[in-house]
Amino acid sequence: MKLKDYSILILMILTWSISYAQSYQVTGTVSDGTTGTAIENVTIYDKNAGQLAITDVNGKYRFETTQTELTLIWFSYEYVVLEESLTIDSDLIKDVQLQQLGEELTAIELTVRKEKLFQLERLKDVEGTSIYAGKKLKWFLLKILPQI
Repeated sequence: MKLKDYSILILMILTWSISYAQSYQVTGTVSDGTTGTAIENVTIYDKNAGQLAITDVNGKYRFETTQTELTLIWFSYEYVVLEESLTIDSDLIKDVQLQQLGEELTAIELTVRKEKLFQLERLKDVEGTSIYAGKKLKWFLLKILPQI
């Protein structure tokens, strides 16, 4: 056989193997655990395949995978993160209810959190060999110079 014959044979084998690979569809709805309303913009991440899906306005999501072992993570800022491992052998419908984040905070805790947030936005006065704080010369001119 010539090289051309081998390349056609290899191309046919590759086409057959790609078409033979099983593809599964994962769909579902994400809703609030207390009210039952659909949640939009929830990110669904498959750790094994590295795929992302985002819920629509009706809380529905859909993606395709060729893997049979899935580790799905449902994430939204207002809800508790949910992680679940699944083994699939056919198309899967996975409806999920997420629980809202809720904490009772006192005024002291809110003040501390506000201070921590402010510190994230503000540079430290001295960091290593760098100085980021400045002192006003106005105080020096008003207090020291008139006495001279």
